[in-house]
Amino acid sequence: MIVNLVRQGRPRVSGGGSGVIPDASIHNDGMVHDFAIESLDLNTGPIEEDAVATATFTAPESGAEFVCTYHSDMTGRIEIN
Repeated sequence: MIVNLVRQGRPRVSGGGSGVIPDASIHNDGMVHDFAIESLDLNTGPIEEDAVATATFTAPESGAEFVCTYHSDMTGRIEIN
């Protein structure tokens, strides 16, 4: 799964699947962001501009909401197909 954090609009997510998501790559092409799934107690910590962070987590079958805690309007949902 790749999550692209952008300066304007919603984060873009590609990939996915059920179960463990190994090495979700979070690409930041803007200001400082983070990637948090509060229901899983997951947070990458600050991701600087032009940096990439990775996270491994088990996605629940019901999916999960994610947010940038620096910019509360940057939210998204991971859907399990």
